[in-house]
Amino acid sequence: MISPMLNKALRENQGEIVCKWYDNVHGRVAEDFEQTLRSPLAKSVCMKILTCIQDFFCSEDFREHEVLRNARDVSYNVSYRRAAVGYNLADIVAESQVLFEAVTQALLNNVNPTNTDEARELLEGIVALHRIEDASVMGRIAGYFAYDQYHDNEGDAEIAGSSMTA
Repeated sequence: MISPMLNKALRENQGEIVCKWYDNVHGRVAEDFEQTLRSPLAKSVCMKILTCIQDFFCSEDFREHEVLRNARDVSYNVSYRRAAVGYNLADIVAESQVLFEAVTQALLNNVNPTNTDEARELLEGIVALHRIEDASVMGRIAGYFAYDQYHDNEGDAEIAGSSMTA
């Protein structure tokens, strides 16, 4: 378990995190997709990732891999759907990076350590946040390539089907 103090800061500042994510995504993803990210569906994705982060912060050591796998799976599914509507890999990864930057900034802005132990908890939390960000980015990349491969295979099947009828 990382820290109840950090979990509380995330829970109390979810609105700030979402606003920073929206604000900072500008110029980092294609303009066409920027509007999509302002939808309620995109906010629900953001909240799912925040839930994964909170789960990671309060999970016991033996559950860490399970929670990281869940974050990777959530990110995989998000990425797969994003690729299906035309996002490129750079946009998909940038969206994730912006979210984790917003979380890091919210922690730095709202957690005020009063002693060495609390300062250590904050630093451990940021290190843990990088671990879950890595899992999330791996999921996003895998989801993008899974869709790309599915899309390529679908095209191959169409080509094979048309040559069979010719």
